[in-house]
Amino acid sequence: MSKRPTKVLIAWEMGAGLGHLVPLARIAGALVQRGMVMASAYLCSTENAAVLAPLMSGPIRTAPSFPLVARVAPDQSHRQTASFGEFLGDVGYAHPEFLAQQIGLWRRIFEEDRPDLVLADMSPTALLAARSLGIGTVATGTPYCLPPADMDIFPVLAHGEVPRLYRESDLLAKLNQVLHGFGAEPQTAFPQVFEADLTAVASFRVLDYYDGQRAVPILPPLQTSVPPSDKPGNEVIAYFSTPGPVDAPEWEALARLDMPLVIIAPELDAAVRAKLNRPNITLQHGLLPPTELAARARVLVSNGNHGTLCLAVRAALPQVCLPLHGDHAANCANLGTRGLATIVPLRNRTAADISSAIQESYESQLRLSRARALAAEVAPVLAVDAATAIADQIEAVVDMRAEYFSPPQYKSKPVRQPLPQLAAGATTALRCYRIHANAPEFRPARSERQWMNDTSDRYAYRCVPLAIANSSGWEMLLPTGFVATWDGGSSIGSIQLKALDGGPVDSHLVSSHFGHGVLTMHTGYLLRTDPGWGIWVRGAPNEAKDGIAALDGLVETDWLPFPFTMNWRFTRPCTVRFEQGEVFCFVTPVAHMALEQIEPELLYLDEDAGLKAEYEAWSTSRAQFLTRLMANDAETVKEAWQKFYLRGATATGQQAPDSHRAKRRLSPGRAQTDAVPGAKPNEP
Repeated sequence: MSKRPTKVLIAWEMGAGLGHLVPLARIAGALVQRGMVMASAYLCSTENAAVLAPLMSGPIRTAPSFPLVARVAPDQSHRQTASFGEFLGDVGYAHPEFLAQQIGLWRRIFEEDRPDLVLADMSPTALLAARSLGIGTVATGTPYCLPPADMDIFPVLAHGEVPRLYRESDLLAKLNQVLHGFGAEPQTAFPQVFEADLTAVASFRVLDYYDGQRAVPILPPLQTSVPPSDKPGNEVIAYFSTPGPVDAPEWEALARLDMPLVIIAPELDAAVRAKLNRPNITLQHGLLPPTELAARARVLVSNGNHGTLCLAVRAALPQVCLPLHGDHAANCANLGTRGLATIVPLRNRTAADISSAIQESYESQLRLSRARALAAEVAPVLAVDAATAIADQIEAVVDMRAEYFSPPQYKSKPVRQPLPQLAAGATTALRCYRIHANAPEFRPARSERQWMNDTSDRYAYRCVPLAIANSSGWEMLLPTGFVATWDGGSSIGSIQLKALDGGPVDSHLVSSHFGHGVLTMHTGYLLRTDPGWGIWVRGAPNEAKDGIAALDGLVETDWLPFPFTMNWRFTRPCTVRFEQGEVFCFVTPVAHMALEQIEPELLYLDEDAGLKAEYEAWSTSRAQFLTRLMANDAETVKEAWQKFYLRGATATGQQAPDSHRAKRRLSPGRAQTDAVPGAKPNEP
C-alpha cells in the first residue's frame, strides 16, 4: 500500500446509465478499504450520483460536457459511427478549439483538486489532461468504451456501408496541435487517447469487440450476476434502457407475441402502455433481481447494454439484440457470430424482423444449449473478484509512481521524465529525402505481429524484448502489390515479376538486379545521419515470410550521397506475394562506430558477487513460481507470468535505470510535402 493516503479523482465524461457508475462505485469501494481517499468525482450525469456518494470524502460535480458538436445536418443526427475514432470526431475531437477548451477545463479541475490519481471511465480527454500534468492515470470501463491504446488506428465497428466524416490522420494532427499548446508529448496514433498507467477492462471476452487485440487479459464483469437455474424459465424478458416512441417497431413486435412476456422500460408513455395491454404481457417497474431473471427468463431481449448482456451470458439466456447505438452493436457482435444471439440492426428494422427473431430464439434448443455452454465457459473466470483485482493493480501503480516518479506538476510540463542524456557528440538526427513523389510511406514501426496476436491470450507480447524490437525503427510500406516467381536459376531473368492485376510491375519499385534469387526493392529515399551514425536496414523484425527472407545491411548514411536498396533472397524456387501496404523495409539508426570501441570480456559469474546474487535470486524465484504454477496456485495462476523485465525490477527489488522501456513509440517525423520540386511521378 502507498505510504501516504492517495487522493483519487473520479472522471466520467461521456455515456449514460448505471453501467458506468456501478463499476466505478465497486472499484472506489475497494480503494477506500485500502485507505485511499475518493477526493472528488466529476460525472457527465449526476442523476444516479447516489451510487457513489457514500464513498466520497469530497464533492460530486458535473464534468466538462461533450455535446455532439459535429452532427449539424439533420440526416446525421442519428447516424451509426464506423469506428470509435468517428465517435470521438463527433463529440468534438474534430474541432481543435473545442478540444483545447475541454482539456483546459480538466487541467483547471486537476490543479484545483490536486489528485494523485485519476480514475477514468470513458474519459479520454480527462486522461489527456492528466497525462499532460504528470498525474497517475487508471482507465477502466467496458470493452467498447475502452479500446486498446496501442492500436495504429481504430478498427471499423459498424457492419455494412457506413459513411465516414473524418480521416483519422486529420483527427490525430488536430489533437497533436492541441497537445503542443499545452506542452504535452505528441501522439503517434489516435487510439493513444486511451493510454494510461493502468488499463482495466471488466467484461467477458465474448463481449469484447477488441478481443485478440489487447496486450493484457480483461477482468470479469463488475456487475453482480448469477449462474443459470436448473430448469430454463418460460418468459421473454425485454429490457429497454431507452424506450422508443409509440410507433417504434419493438412495441408492435412484442404485442404480436403469445408467450409470457415481461417488459422493463422506464418512462413508458400512455400510448405505448395501451398498445402493450395484453393478457400475456406484464409491465415491470424496476429491474428484476439477477436470481429472479435467471429463474424466469427463456429469452432476454435488450438494446445490447453491456451490463444486461453480462447478466444474460452468466445466466445462460439466449438473446435478441436491438442495438440503438454503435456501442450496442459492438457489444453484441461476438454473441452473434457464436450463434448465441440474434442481432436485428437498427437500419430498416421491422416488427416482423423482431418478432421472428424472438420466436426463433424462444423455440431453439440449439440456442439454449449454446447459451448454457457459454455460461459454463465463463464460470471459472468469475472466481476472481474484479474490483479487488483492479484495486490491487492500482495500489501497485500508486507505489511505483511514489517511488520512481516526481509528484504531479500542476504547471504545463512534458508528461514523461526527460530521457537519459546521450553520450557527448551523439545525435538522433535522421533526415529522409524523397527522391520522387511516389516514394513509399515512411512511418514509425508497429509493435504488433499477427502471429503474436494469434498466440493464446497474446502471450508472445509478454516477451518485452520481442515487442520492443518490433517497434525499434521505422517502416517503409509498398505502394503497390506484386507477385515474384523464382525458378531456381542464378541469372537475372530467373525471377519473374507481375503486378497483382497481372500487368507489369513498376521497375522503380522492384526489380531483379543481382541474380541468384535476390529480389531488389527501391526505397525512394536518400537517408542522412550525423557522423558515426548509420542505418541498419532489414525486414520487419520477428516477421517471417514463406519462401523468401529479408537481407540485412548496415549503410553508412553519414556520408553516402545516393540511396540504398532493400534486398530479399528466395529460400527455394517458388512464388511469393507482396501486398500493397506491406512492410518491405525496416530502418534503425545505430551508432555503429561505437562497436569498434567495444572489447568483450569473458568472465565467470563468480567474479561478480553482486550480479551472481541477483542471478541466484531470480533463479530461485523462477523455480518457485513454476512450482506454484504447476500446482495451480490461485494467486500464481492469476499473475500468469513473472513480470521482472516488464516492470524494470530484479528479483531483489533493484530498479532498472530510466532507460528501461516496456513500450516504444517513435516520432512519425515532420510532415512531408506532397511533391518534390523538380521531380516527376516515378522519376528515379
